[in-house]
Amino acid sequence: MADGGSLERADALIGARLDKDYEVKRRIGVGGMSIVYLVEHTRLHKEFAAKLLHAELAVDAEAVARFETEAKSASHLEHENIVRVTDYGIAGGQRPYIVMELLRGRTLDEQLAEGALSLPEIVLVVVSVCRGLALAHANEIIHRDIKPDNIYLTQRTDGGFGVKILDFGIAKAPMTTGRMTKHGQTIGTPHYMAPEACRGEEIDHRADIYSVGVLMYLLFTGALPHHDDNFLRLLQKHVLDPVAPPSRLNPEITPAIEEVILHAIAKDPDDRYLSVEHLLSEFELALPVGANALLATNARVSTPIPRLATHSLGTAPVRAPTTRTPVHSRLSAVMPVAVKPRSRRPLVLALLALLGGTIVAIVLVTTRRSEPDAKAAPATPPIALAPPPTAPPASPPHVETPPAPATPAVKLQVTSRPTRALIRMNGSDLGRTPLAVDVPAADTAALEISADGYQTERRTVALRADQSFEVVLARVRVASPPPVVPHPPVHPHPPTTPAVPPPPNDLEIRTHR
Repeated sequence: MADGGSLERADALIGARLDKDYEVKRRIGVGGMSIVYLVEHTRLHKEFAAKLLHAELAVDAEAVARFETEAKSASHLEHENIVRVTDYGIAGGQRPYIVMELLRGRTLDEQLAEGALSLPEIVLVVVSVCRGLALAHANEIIHRDIKPDNIYLTQRTDGGFGVKILDFGIAKAPMTTGRMTKHGQTIGTPHYMAPEACRGEEIDHRADIYSVGVLMYLLFTGALPHHDDNFLRLLQKHVLDPVAPPSRLNPEITPAIEEVILHAIAKDPDDRYLSVEHLLSEFELALPVGANALLATNARVSTPIPRLATHSLGTAPVRAPTTRTPVHSRLSAVMPVAVKPRSRRPLVLALLALLGGTIVAIVLVTTRRSEPDAKAAPATPPIALAPPPTAPPASPPHVETPPAPATPAVKLQVTSRPTRALIRMNGSDLGRTPLAVDVPAADTAALEISADGYQTERRTVALRADQSFEVVLARVRVASPPPVVPHPPVHPHPPTTPAVPPPPNDLEIRTHR
């Protein structure tokens, strides 16, 4: 964090210009590596946020490299859930800066300090973060620092809120040149770091999946899976210590949601979800009815994010440190309570009464028409008239039956290791991997992935939207024959000493264990 002298020098930029296009209006945030200003484009007369690297870090090659990585990574990602970078430059010939869209709102960390989110709000945050990360991973960009400080809740004009991922400053991307960290050096925020990152090993996209799992654990329980004031002990807990089930902290959590969280924060990367899309699909399947209400277009938030203000992008506003009160005691309102269905008996009785009255009225009218009217009877017999010629009955008008509405389709993309695996959906063959096919939209579908020499995998996926994932099939293990145990040699002349019974051989030891 910058000291008072640095801030005083930084405020001297207010009223000045960054290069020739941006006029500095005021400071709106301070971070460990940078200061964020509200700036106005001198020709467009539009406000932006500009992040400047601290002057004392402008001479640090590694800090400059990370700053450039953030600009390059974010500028390649055009997504509604990722902050948009619009420009990059060097101020005064030595201080790099990034120009971004101006967000109005607050960080998720600040919001959680106010209290727990409702279940629909949790769903909106988790789904939005997963969708943004899915695009980043598709571009081979790993964020490496997913945490509440880097998730921004933006106030919308309709009273709701959106979600933006911030700060790709330590992202791992293909365009990164050289190594910005030494082998064995940890990078990221300790409370959200995957075990392999804590060990200083090379990471892939599954490290972001672990961080999302930790975030979900926090949102549903109000606590972190691992905590320690000592940095090294905290890293060790991520690597070795088991995680307390979330339902132990919040009994309202359903088993399905708990399974998704624990799967995402598995110690071994191979035991986690294969992709963030797979995590998102399983999370949506685990949700109770109505939990995704805020994901609908133009949906309004029942409880808007309170007291939103204009802050920085990727840095928190200057504020006194606060101790967060655990919010799991207030989470009874997070998970939905089952509503007792209303009895339909009164409605059925009313319908039966109405039907009975209608039948009685029809019978009375029919009876009155069939009785002879003595007053209207003629004195003489009526004259017989020839019946009028009968006309052919008119045919009923032709009504065209409207065509049945077409079932919407979604795109299903599946890759596998090994390739050429057979994909079956609901018992019907779809084809072999790599597979890209349009299928009818559905809440769920049962997939079966099989290949010769490999174990068949069965998976249930949600087909409400396009799905893309990879499957790694496990080889079928062939049992090896039991080892041949040699018998002890037979001596022609037994020793004169008393014979000692031989110890049981390895095969007997294994059999009697």
